[in-house]
Amino acid sequence: MAEPAPRTAVPRRARHAVRRAAHRIDAATPAARDRAADALRAFAILGVVLGHWLVTALVAEDGTLHTASPLRQLPRLAPLSWLFQTLAVFFLVGGYAAARGLAAARARGVSYADWLRARLARLLRPVAALLGLWTVAVTALLLTGAPLATIHTLWKLALSPCGSCWCSPR
Repeated sequence: MAEPAPRTAVPRRARHAVRRAAHRIDAATPAARDRAADALRAFAILGVVLGHWLVTALVAEDGTLHTASPLRQLPRLAPLSWLFQTLAVFFLVGGYAAARGLAAARARGVSYADWLRARLARLLRPVAALLGLWTVAVTALLLTGAPLATIHTLWKLALSPCGSCWCSPR
């Protein structure tokens, strides 16, 4: 029987690095920040991303790309997808964060219109960057002769998160 490999200090160093990073983040986080909401937000976002990875795959077929659900080929994984049904938590925490942000802004004397304008600006900047990037990408794909079905699939996948960005927690 082979002898087990000797334990190395790498896992210990990795844990130490994670702890240092956590302490740095903790020190930089305002004391009034709601860490439970942050944890729920992270859990929900992780669930949404992992859930989408589980149910959406790019498939190359007949010279084009299209989407297909891996669950059609692996139906036994369907119960696993239920664990990633966290979109409701995502929206709940987003509403909670927005309500807290509005209350804090009102306490500072900021009007609803000014708060809404600032919130929309924060949300629209990354959307504008995404649209700009994908406009260039789609133009390049068209110029290189990529099939329209492939372009449509990629465009749809790239822009589908924009539908939920209006309620994303901030």
